[in-house]
Amino acid sequence: MRVPTRRPTRSSRPATRSGARLLAAALLGAGLAACGPAGGTPEERVEVADTLAWTEDAGWSSLVAADLGEKLGGCAVGDVDPTKPGNEIVAVGVSGTVYLVSFVDDAWRHEVIGEASGEMVQVAVGDVDPNAEHPALEIVVVGVAEGTEDDGGEGAAHVLWFDDGEWVMREIHRSPSLLHAVYIADGVGDRPNLDGTIGSEVVLAGFDDELVVLDLTDDGWVAEVAGTLPGAAKNMVEHRDGVAIACADGSLLLLRRPADAWQLELLDRAPAGNARMATDGERLLVARDDGGLGLYTDGVREDIHRGSDKLRGAVLANVDPTHPGVEAVTGGYENTVTVLLQDGDDWDDTEVFEDGDRLHHLASGHLSNLGSSIFVVACGYSGRIIVLRRTPGA
Repeated sequence: MRVPTRRPTRSSRPATRSGARLLAAALLGAGLAACGPAGGTPEERVEVADTLAWTEDAGWSSLVAADLGEKLGGCAVGDVDPTKPGNEIVAVGVSGTVYLVSFVDDAWRHEVIGEASGEMVQVAVGDVDPNAEHPALEIVVVGVAEGTEDDGGEGAAHVLWFDDGEWVMREIHRSPSLLHAVYIADGVGDRPNLDGTIGSEVVLAGFDDELVVLDLTDDGWVAEVAGTLPGAAKNMVEHRDGVAIACADGSLLLLRRPADAWQLELLDRAPAGNARMATDGERLLVARDDGGLGLYTDGVREDIHRGSDKLRGAVLANVDPTHPGVEAVTGGYENTVTVLLQDGDDWDDTEVFEDGDRLHHLASGHLSNLGSSIFVVACGYSGRIIVLRRTPGA
């Protein structure tokens, strides 16, 4: 079944512009409404930070890259701003604000690049438009259409991109309930499109149990219902030839399209709600409501860590160059970030950071001008963007 994303309304922005790419043409041509500021270069707030002034604990260093003053639902790392070198951090807040945090000219800078009218809870970065004329990636944020997550009401998804010196934000989908999970299948490199076609797909899910795949076409976004979930979706990540979906009822599912029809496979049902996930390409790391951190290898779950409260963060990456292989990182309602190193069949955990309030999400990636390390980024209720790295030479 193919359905329109929503009834289009007339945008206040021009329908075409010189050299416009597919994304701009599709969104503006379809007339989807703008969200937040009409455009322009946002005011940038600069906080000078000495790059050597890291706080060190247990062989790890941390600093506050930004204090944004509101609960942050999610964060992601990627190269979304072509005017800045390397990767930036994108975060979303309870007010619907989308923030960009970057390190440029020996200073941490944060700016508002979009404003939705409802709380945004998760964010993904990817190549939404492979035909883009600039090298930067796009951003998709999800949450509620109006108010906060606790208010109920419709869900909403928005796409943002940097175009000719300004940020553009467009709503691309409405759902009956909160949207909490988003994944971008961009058909580039090792991240194939799910249906094998050229172009991009955005996978969305949330509290109405409907799994929706948005396909970007010359005429705009087309939504297709790919399946019904057994519980509310909380997070998605790439997994092998599909997308893994973590649900609040404990189910872990895999969405694939090996032929002409979508397939939704139940991989596991954990003893508590699943919340956040990460992947190293083969294995899945899943953080749960009962404080469990499950590592899935060839479909078999092993709990490698147990916290005393809900976990809301998962990273599976080579974040410690002094240790061979891939490390696991988690965080959550204990306010702490914990790094786990594998030693044979065991995993040794070390608490490396404590925030002033509950953590809600973790991300990882390289950050511009800060060396070759893979950094861990944490955010949550304190409103702070925390950047962590293994202390060089420690």
